[in-house]
Amino acid sequence: MARKTTQKTKNKTNKIAEISDKPTAIYHRLMRYPAFPVKPVQEVVHSTNEGGNVVIITNNTTVEDEEKLFALVHLTQTGKAEIIDAKIIADKADEDDEEDNNLVIVKTSLYQLFKVTGVHDYKRIVKSLVRMSGVLMISDFINPQTGKHEKRYVRPLFKVEVSRDNKLKVYMFRRFLDLCLKKSLMFDLTKLLRLPAIAKNLYFFLYANLDKKTFDIDTIAERTLLRIDTSEKKYTIQNIKRAFDALKKEKIIFDYEVNLKNRKVKVHHSKKALEQEKKNEDENY
Repeated sequence: MARKTTQKTKNKTNKIAEISDKPTAIYHRLMRYPAFPVKPVQEVVHSTNEGGNVVIITNNTTVEDEEKLFALVHLTQTGKAEIIDAKIIADKADEDDEEDNNLVIVKTSLYQLFKVTGVHDYKRIVKSLVRMSGVLMISDFINPQTGKHEKRYVRPLFKVEVSRDNKLKVYMFRRFLDLCLKKSLMFDLTKLLRLPAIAKNLYFFLYANLDKKTFDIDTIAERTLLRIDTSEKKYTIQNIKRAFDALKKEKIIFDYEVNLKNRKVKVHHSKKALEQEKKNEDENY
């Protein structure tokens, strides 16, 4: 009798953890320039090919906190969260104009976020979203028309409110929500949540570069924040192999080869991943 009860509970848990198979659309710069390491830091800086840089004020936010934001975005894109145009203006920052500070209210419940993330600890979910409200991404780039450096400021969240019945009201910046639809890359949230922390940014980096097969080891370490996540800001080949092995296990890639002499990694993308990428390009949110 006890065995049947246990099995019934297990089946219920598996059902709760189901995620829509619809891919999640996220602002492409968050995938091309992974923003959050495994261990907390105050700031992350990426150099861009255009001669500028992407600076992310993380305020100790990590990849695990980022997942909660992606889960929230996923709920908005699958109709599990209500978006209210409240025409609220966030506290004005000196470098932003009023349009950039427009907010929308995203209404859902902690239960819905639990269903996506599988995280039973509601306080942990809330703390992650609160930390995300302190994040600022500053993109410095050269305008191709003027040839001059310009900056773009992107914030995901402004503030989070939770009621006694665990209903959630998140004030999200409209610009971020729009960028997740208009300038996005799409990915499989289910696969991301299954990966160990050290492999999550590598997944993003490779998914944003499916047209490439060979990468410098140093570039991978820098862009996936493996330099930051290891002691003394160094990285090891073992760390990189662990991350690649995790992607291979989840069949995100077919295989990979590490050439220590040339400091290169050759990636054999899975046929399924390439087909999914083509499918995602044809889908519109």
